[in-house]
Amino acid sequence: MDYDTIFKYAKELKELPYSLGDKARILVQEDKETYQLLLADEPVQANLTQISGSADYAKSALVASDYNYMIIAQSPYIAISAQEGKDLPAVLDDMGMIIGLKAPVTGLSAPAITKGLRRTRACICSDGYALCCGTDMYEAFTCHTILAKDAEIYHKAKVLGGAKPIHFIAGLLENRVYKMKYSKLERSDK
Repeated sequence: MDYDTIFKYAKELKELPYSLGDKARILVQEDKETYQLLLADEPVQANLTQISGSADYAKSALVASDYNYMIIAQSPYIAISAQEGKDLPAVLDDMGMIIGLKAPVTGLSAPAITKGLRRTRACICSDGYALCCGTDMYEAFTCHTILAKDAEIYHKAKVLGGAKPIHFIAGLLENRVYKMKYSKLERSDK
């Protein structure tokens, strides 16, 4: 496990200009074991603890996914999407390319979250936290920051008449190209 990278991104998350919430954490899956780092704690190896059992909905969803890393955190605009109970559409090309066409709002059960993560790297839980996934820490961090930006732009644009979601076909194509080409390139550079 690359502790330095996990702790580097934990520190970067804590430096974001908004509150991540009291329950913000990073989940890491390695060798069929799942570990968590609470972002309220100091990012050191002793605070990266193993999660046992299957009661944790996020752990169950991570195990069922193709990803190894998950960031569970809030942003003010992600919380608004959760309150509204409506899926967050991709209004930024970056979201369409990296995350998918939308971030669905799901319940707090493992089956609901697993279903929500089928065609996207992120979902928004009804408690206001977003679950952002990646094959490495960089992808999970990028997923969270892009989701937070998309949510902010989407909700601010409502005042001006609303934001237009990206085109369905263009979004699907961008997402496939990213997954097949760029995501693999980023992993090989590390």
